[in-house]
Amino acid sequence: MHRFASCACLQLFVCSLLGKMAKPGRKPKSFMAPRYNPYAHRIRASQASAAPVFQNVSTNYLEIAKGEDVESDGGDSDYPNETRRRSWTREQKLGAVHYASLTYITSKDGKTKLIARNAAAKNIGCTPKMLRDWFKDYDKIKASSKGSRRTDCTQPAQEPEMESQLYDLFMEKRSIGRRVGRRWLERHAKIIYGNLYPHRAIRVEGELTTYEGFRFSDGWFHGFKKRFNIALRVSNHILLRITTN
Repeated sequence: MHRFASCACLQLFVCSLLGKMAKPGRKPKSFMAPRYNPYAHRIRASQASAAPVFQNVSTNYLEIAKGEDVESDGGDSDYPNETRRRSWTREQKLGAVHYASLTYITSKDGKTKLIARNAAAKNIGCTPKMLRDWFKDYDKIKASSKGSRRTDCTQPAQEPEMESQLYDLFMEKRSIGRRVGRRWLERHAKIIYGNLYPHRAIRVEGELTTYEGFRFSDGWFHGFKKRFNIALRVSNHILLRITTN
């Protein structure tokens, strides 16, 4: 009786194993396997038709970014794609941003994707950080003047009233053909500042006057010239007018 029960249990165990075994026939696809797309031929056709257009556009932007759209002076380097430290014009920066934004490449799996920033910077000849900064300052670069190599980074005046009076006095002297230099500008700037803020001008007998709250430094001097577009040189037609009179 026990032998018959053990044989029955063994038969049930074998049948359960056979039921769990894979059945012959077509195996189901994996969840991660690509599915059939009946419209795949349309997608490939559209990508193939648009590829030459984007390729031409990206090539034009690459030439602009590298400065190849301008006639060269014959001093080309032996390594055209070498990353070198130099100044870039407004048009080159915009061309680099457009090239990195509109250039698509084909990956190993056959898909079309946007070019990586590092690869775009290598093709242009700049560093990846420079390209990131151009993306970040795109609006400032676009608003700058054509052909400029630096964006407008002029700091606002700390004392606009003093600089306005100083500029009026400068134009008055320049109109009569008087030569104006840095010492003259600093001396009259201190006089105007002392008149506007008498409590900030500390005068001690036998010593130079010191001014609180403002420094007449090199940074202020160059910023003042840049804010008012001042060049400390007399133009030729003014010199000619003075000599003729």
